[in-house]
Amino acid sequence: MKNAIVLIFLMLPIFLYAQQKVEGFSGSTTPVQDADLIPHLKKDDGYGEKYTFNAEFSGTDRFYFSYQITNLGAGEFKMTAKGSLKLGDRTFQWKTNELELDDKEWSYSKSNIDISAEGIRLHGNIDQLIFDIKKDDFEIQLEFTPIAKAWKPKNGKILSANKVSSYVVFPLTNAKGFFKKGEEKIDLNGKGYGTHSWSQLGPHEQFTWGSQFRGIQEDANQSFYFRQLKTHGDYEKKEIFYLVATDQDKIIAECFDAQITTSQVYTDQKHDNKYQVNENFEIKCKDSRSGAEIIAQIKANQQSARKNPLANLSWIVRKAAETVSKPMEYVYNKASYELKVGSKGISGKNGMYEINYFNAEQ
Repeated sequence: MKNAIVLIFLMLPIFLYAQQKVEGFSGSTTPVQDADLIPHLKKDDGYGEKYTFNAEFSGTDRFYFSYQITNLGAGEFKMTAKGSLKLGDRTFQWKTNELELDDKEWSYSKSNIDISAEGIRLHGNIDQLIFDIKKDDFEIQLEFTPIAKAWKPKNGKILSANKVSSYVVFPLTNAKGFFKKGEEKIDLNGKGYGTHSWSQLGPHEQFTWGSQFRGIQEDANQSFYFRQLKTHGDYEKKEIFYLVATDQDKIIAECFDAQITTSQVYTDQKHDNKYQVNENFEIKCKDSRSGAEIIAQIKANQQSARKNPLANLSWIVRKAAETVSKPMEYVYNKASYELKVGSKGISGKNGMYEINYFNAEQ
């Protein structure tokens, strides 16, 4: 009996530090439902949910819309709603008055897509998303209808032990509406795209780093996305990946396991952790439906931004945050890309490539 007790104590550190299982996207690709976009509002301390949508019109005119819900910090279900509309040399911006609204200052429907915060509203369904922004001096209404339907990687979920992270992509939509200011009214007509994600864990709790890429060819109605995530810490080390490309209303490429070969790497010599970013690289994978080979070339030679997400926090809050994460974001907004699958392909020179580090490699 005594030997058994000793053995238990000897094994205890193993149980305490055993990395928990991670399961990447699994099963077959399932259709996106309205319920996927209704706020999930989990009680976990690390819970967060993000809605990000963009539209591009003629010239440099563009629209940006964001909701972010979080439990990080004091309080639950805090909301930040913000966005902008650029029209020629004018930019109209909106943001909730407080840095974060508590759960009594914004509202949502539990049965359909309808979220509202201080005159900033998203409602409708996955085939007709409507953005209504009503501020004191201007009004915007924009409707997204799909060219390529909303998509999620397989079941859309990563399971880290019993904690869920979920992802949805809106590859390409028509975007139509209006801007109104006083007697002035401008019709808006272009192309839109977006993403939605939520997780029961903060990114620093489960990921070392993550990267995502978006390439849009509005005139040709084509889109190309990939996301790569590396788990760490309390969770087993695993690289999780998805790639999807669309042409008109068809998915032409879809894969979840890739071989990535890098020919150029950027090292951040200014950061203590010396984070490294793949700048020029090749992705090879097999289409999950047909087995056809997919080859994508990415060249990101011009870094447009290097940002510390904690930089604007107070000294005390920043130092506290840095005890669990030392994040850095790197952005390349003119990455060139070329994707081929069989006889079909997509290419462009204005891809958006973002890399987020949360912690050093372990």
